[in-house]
Amino acid sequence: MRLAIIFIFTLFATSCDNKDGLFDKLYYEKVTGIKFPARYKVLETFDNGEWLTGSVIKMDSLTLTEFVFKNHFDKIINVQEVHLLAESYLKENKLNLTSNGKMYFISKSVNKNNWTFVADLNSYKLWTEISYPDWGGK
Repeated sequence: MRLAIIFIFTLFATSCDNKDGLFDKLYYEKVTGIKFPARYKVLETFDNGEWLTGSVIKMDSLTLTEFVFKNHFDKIINVQEVHLLAESYLKENKLNLTSNGKMYFISKSVNKNNWTFVADLNSYKLWTEISYPDWGGK
């Protein structure tokens, strides 16, 4: 019963425009420690079922700007600093790192989970990915 309630809550907490599965907001927040704003639109999401999940999220300009600064993203100076494994899984929302210096990222590794968020303050999109241990914990 509790699992069903969590599933329903997660379903309604995300956008109906989610095209490739369910964006698991609660999982992303638990792993990264970053709370998502109340309003956003999931453009694309995936989970390869083995070691990687990712999503592309759209926010309004003020919300994304506040999200970036509140969570201490770094400005992308050198595009070689940022690489998303999720890029090959995304179908419609590929990351373009040539967005006039308004690109920010945060990348961390905690408890065998590695995660990266990239924000583009021109398109108001946030790319997210979490690589997690496989079932064997490796």
